[in-house]
Amino acid sequence: MDESQQPLLQLEPSDAYPPPTAPGPALAAVEQNPGSSGAGVGFELVESTVPPPPVTEDAIPQPQDTPAPNIPTISEEEAREALLETVSAHCCYGKSAAREFIFTNITSSSAFHYELETFAEGRQTAWDHEPYNGQAIDGPQNGPAPQAWSILAQPDTNFRDHRKNFEIPHTASVKACHKCCGGGYNQCPQCLGSTKVHCKSCGGSGRKSEVHHEHHHDHHHHHDQHHHTVPCHCCHGTGRVTYANKELQSSDIKLYLYFCMYLASL
Repeated sequence: MDESQQPLLQLEPSDAYPPPTAPGPALAAVEQNPGSSGAGVGFELVESTVPPPPVTEDAIPQPQDTPAPNIPTISEEEAREALLETVSAHCCYGKSAAREFIFTNITSSSAFHYELETFAEGRQTAWDHEPYNGQAIDGPQNGPAPQAWSILAQPDTNFRDHRKNFEIPHTASVKACHKCCGGGYNQCPQCLGSTKVHCKSCGGSGRKSEVHHEHHHDHHHHHDQHHHTVPCHCCHGTGRVTYANKELQSSDIKLYLYFCMYLASL
């Protein structure tokens, strides 16, 4: 077989830097927390709606009678002035009747304008994680986790749809990163850990054709004459890449339970 017709080398994943296969500790089933209502088992970001506590009669505000404010009565001059102002707003109305109008009696009455605005609050719990860089960890050693509805939380503003997250106390822990299994790196996706890739100039054939002054030249063109490969430019020939999270300074993460408070106008 001609050397130029030899099949290209098929790169296989390297055993030197295999991809993370074993699930990290953070991917194991998370212990159910009293404040979680079972949310987040399996570590996936699964939200669980937490029902609010039952409402007691003492918690329901009782209506209170508010005395009506003293509304001043309108005088005859004020009434005539208001009437003339109304007539002036219409081009076809005559003002003589308004000027000569005789008031026999003025009776005052009042009305209330009610504007009712309501909103509902809901809470959901879920697991989340962030890079661990030595920050304080509020874990179960500090006490049992409270229920989501027992935590005092204030919205940014009432009567406006929005969501706000709060970390539930005493639920944080430090786990090995589930993305890299605590190694701090992943297998290079370009060379699959083999540290080599096919040469793009020769297409992995090991030969490159060039034409100089109408003369054809066919010569070897590769760094590795046995496999027609070059060092991987993605991992710089190391076979592995640093974990993609630029904020991650270690191979650990902070795993914690949070609740999301959401408000919806009705």
